[in-house]
Amino acid sequence: MIATETTEHEETLVMCSWNVERDGIDANGSRRRRDIALAELKKRKPRVIFQQEATYSMDDDEAGRKEIENELGLVCRVAPVTGDSRNPTAVSYDPQLFDLVNVIEWSTGLYKPMDIPVVRLRGTVKPLALASLHLCYWAPQERAVQAQRLTTLGEPGKNAILAGDFNSEELGNKRPSQPGDWGTDASLLAHRTVHVPGAPGEPGKRWIDTGPDDILTGTGVFADLALHAATNLDQPKATQATASLWRTDQGPRRRIDRALSTPNLLPALKKFEVVTTPEVVEASDHALLVWEYSLPKLVAALG
Repeated sequence: MIATETTEHEETLVMCSWNVERDGIDANGSRRRRDIALAELKKRKPRVIFQQEATYSMDDDEAGRKEIENELGLVCRVAPVTGDSRNPTAVSYDPQLFDLVNVIEWSTGLYKPMDIPVVRLRGTVKPLALASLHLCYWAPQERAVQAQRLTTLGEPGKNAILAGDFNSEELGNKRPSQPGDWGTDASLLAHRTVHVPGAPGEPGKRWIDTGPDDILTGTGVFADLALHAATNLDQPKATQATASLWRTDQGPRRRIDRALSTPNLLPALKKFEVVTTPEVVEASDHALLVWEYSLPKLVAALG
């Protein structure tokens, strides 16, 4: 039996993306935040989860990965850990709903390796790539290279859903950096901006980095699900800021957590929500992204 929800007599499929710092495990070993995060995910019954900072999922005989599988009934794939970062991404999917047909493994030329399951939704023939991403936090140039590589998932005839922490901003926020943009964290100015030279004899300015969004959505390879929901589904709250929910040193909140898909999947989207309940805020400084597809329309889009 396919595990889906039924809304207004139509079967739906829920997906989530969430950056829960350090897998929800605090430096003192407390797993209070992790337990809250698991409870929040279980409440929404997602069939796909895009996870960032799966820091401890492969420790202790893969206990964290197995916990996702046992608690949520999903197959959890965790990307490799490297010396650059112990915070890998992970993708979990419902084996009752999706068949695994391939795995794309990217381990070179990236700040974080990626493990991208390519699945087939039951009742369809076209494969669907599911990519959880956490773009480099310290270099716009690195983020641009990562985004360029992600465009290969949206080549003609391919279908993909990408979600995660972009550590950069949407095209709509393309503007020169202003005083107060970065709070008291001066390093963010270097991390999140690019230098644009001025006219001859004039100083240049630092502009907020929107490079990944320009590469991925500005070209039309992918579409921003929240922006589609706000623009076409009368859901203006879909594009509210996602981070930081409680840090005070990084300036105002920003929409750096996003979900994208190849444009052909947009007609199946029913709802997109940025969840910032007290429970979510207690678990993470990032909002929980939750979106819902019409299952019949998604089946139709994937042939």
